[in-house]
Formats: sequence, C-alpha cells, structure tokens
Amino acid sequence: VYTVHGRAALDTISLMDAFGALRSVIRTCISNDAECPYGTLECVDSSLLERMLGMERTDEAVRMVITQTVGHELMHNAMLIDTLCACFDNLDNKTGACEQLGIQRQTLYNRLDKVTQIVGIAPTDKISWSMLLLGAKMAKSQHNLTISSTSAL
Repeated sequence: VYTVHGRAALDTISLMDAFGALRSVIRTCISNDAECPYGTLECVDSSLLERMLGMERTDEAVRMVITQTVGHELMHNAMLIDTLCACFDNLDNKTGACEQLGIQRQTLYNRLDKVTQIVGIAPTDKISWSMLLLGAKMAKSQHNLTISSTSAL
C-alpha cells in the first residue's frame, strides 16, 4: 500500500493517478498565483471533474476518474460496485440503497466499511465519497457497455 497526500493507493495505476493529480494541482497553483497561494491544501478529488473536462478524449477522462476513485481492486468486486451504484442512485440514502439491493441495513454498512478499507475513503469525506460514487457508476456503465457491445457481435 502506497500513500500520496494521505490517500491510499493499492496499485500502480492509482499511485500514478495520485501523482498526476498532485502535479496538476501544483501546475494550477504556479500559473494562478493569486488564486492558490503557496501552502494551500486542496483535496485531490475536489479538482477531479475539472481535470476530467480538461482531457481531450472522453474514454481517457472516464478511465482517469474510475482509476483515481475506484481503483483496480474495487473495480473487480461486482458486489461492492453494485452497492456503491445503489448509493449513487439513491443520493446516498441508506434506506433507499438497502431497498434497491434487497439487503439489511447492517449488511450495507458492512459493505461500505469494506469499501473504506479498500480505497481509504470514508462516507464522512463528502467530496471524495461523492467522487467515489460517481466513479463506481461510471465503472458499472463502462462494464455494461463492454458486455453489451461484446454480446452484439
């Protein structure tokens, strides 16, 4: 496990994305001295959408969001991705997510604790948690798109 700026990076892709995000923030601070004075700290995820929109190719932008938020290990855990998508679909309302998934509330909390252990983001970190839910929804949509295009062949 590597940490960059206090965030866990469990694989090389996540680690490199974290370094890329830090470089982006540093470049922004240097080019906009008045907006971002020396010593300013900013959550990497707070600039994620801005960096996503700044990319030329949509597929690369989506991949960047997914790898920075979800990471490799979580991306391959369908149950946890489905859980995060249910939270996204229900605006992080736990009761609605439980109903959508057909599970008990404690089961939901156990799954969310597992997510926190894997990616190092807790639901109390509102910005990063929101980006994680968005990344999970993108990962699920991308996975579904890949399956539907493969089955069409």
